[in-house]
Amino acid sequence: MSSASGPSEATPRRRGRWWKITLAVLVVLATVWGGWRAILYLRVQSELSRIRAEGYPATAVELEAWYAYPKGPNAADIYLKAFDALVKDEELEKKLPGIGVYVQWPTSGESVPADMVAAIHRYLELNKQSLQLLHEAATIPECRYPLDFTQGADGKLTHVGGYRRATRLLDLEASWAIRRGDAEQFVASLQTLGALARSIRNEPLPLSYEISVGARLSAVETLEPGFPSWTLANEHRWPPAHSLPSAPPPPQQRLLFIF
Repeated sequence: MSSASGPSEATPRRRGRWWKITLAVLVVLATVWGGWRAILYLRVQSELSRIRAEGYPATAVELEAWYAYPKGPNAADIYLKAFDALVKDEELEKKLPGIGVYVQWPTSGESVPADMVAAIHRYLELNKQSLQLLHEAATIPECRYPLDFTQGADGKLTHVGGYRRATRLLDLEASWAIRRGDAEQFVASLQTLGALARSIRNEPLPLSYEISVGARLSAVETLEPGFPSWTLANEHRWPPAHSLPSAPPPPQQRLLFIF
């Protein structure tokens, strides 16, 4: 009888042993995973402490406080009004160089077509109020658009669309001014274009920096064909406290100095 009951009694013991082994393995794995997570946490906290020690924000909330609004006048208040005042006319924009798709300025030595001239005059007149506000905003050095960094990746760059359209508008105004020989308007438009490009240069976002650089490069491409060979009078030079080089710099640097 005893020999017959031996195997049946061994089976429950083996099952109980495997259950304990499995539990022990799970406990070891949980301990390793918890320790690894703890090490990662300490490393992250150490890196965040280092960032804070250097004077930089380490969280979205800290970033919102770090990129503070100006204590004085804020150019963004006027820029946003200028963006809202932009008038869009799709049919008219199709005829405008630098704005319409595949529409370019005539090559050097060629006159601007009459229909293009009429479209430019009409478009600049429609956006007269926006241009006035853009030039006004350019006189204010501090700028901080109403971005909410506490939203993290869900934050909206609501000013980007108006910023890009305003850049193209100023490109057009400056390009047209130099082609009709109005150096004073050309420099004023170029100064405002530079101020607009700088208005988002300090935003702590890679996209903002890329847009700012893109605006400056776009200005160079748009204005370079009509840029004179340094014939501007002294009172029209920028910045006023500095003179332009006696010898013209390379073409790609002729306009970058203002930004």
